[in-house]
Amino acid sequence: MVTNKRVILVVAIGLPLFGSLGCGERPGAPLIKEKSNEPRFIGYLDGASGQQITGWVMDEANVDNAIMMSFYDGDTLLGAIKADVFRKDLRDKNIGSGKYGFLFPVPAKLLDGKTHRIQAKIQGTAIELRDSPKEIVFGTAKVP
Repeated sequence: MVTNKRVILVVAIGLPLFGSLGCGERPGAPLIKEKSNEPRFIGYLDGASGQQITGWVMDEANVDNAIMMSFYDGDTLLGAIKADVFRKDLRDKNIGSGKYGFLFPVPAKLLDGKTHRIQAKIQGTAIELRDSPKEIVFGTAKVP
């Protein structure tokens, strides 16, 4: 006598086919975790040292890429610079390679002894660094 048997395999989408859910997996969790390439910026506008605006910025999703920074006095663009200067303090704290610093030269027109509202933004975005804006008074330019 021949018997026809049918086997039906039911698989819930998103659940593992084999194995136990008791190993840190949860029902409905994706099986493949994708790495995000979306920028995740961290950094600070430290302030001014001499005649330079200083700080650092890093993209945690792309630690090998130097970030372009734009600097403003209020709404006025002062200029831009790449944040790729090595800082030992960052490396000592295991913040990537440590090559995330910037030293933006203060334009001569700001060396007037007045208060300026300095903003540091990721170039092409409205994203400001921590501690930005800062109100800074730059000394007068020294004449030799």
